[in-house]
Amino acid sequence: NQMKTLAWILVILNQSQTISDDELIYPSLQKCQMYESQINRPLQKIQTYTFSAYCKPTVVDKEEE
Repeated sequence: NQMKTLAWILVILNQSQTISDDELIYPSLQKCQMYESQINRPLQKIQTYTFSAYCKPTVVDKEEE
């Protein structure tokens, strides 16, 4: 009987196409949002920068302690 826990997936998009999904999973929303804000706020306002990101919740099997 596996315990379940909430985790967060960082979904990265280029324009409107998903380029990363279900690969980048973080146990804490803070860490996910940290990366999300880095991607959503390019250092220079470049017209060619087309990446965006968001965090979506998921349920994963909890690691055995």
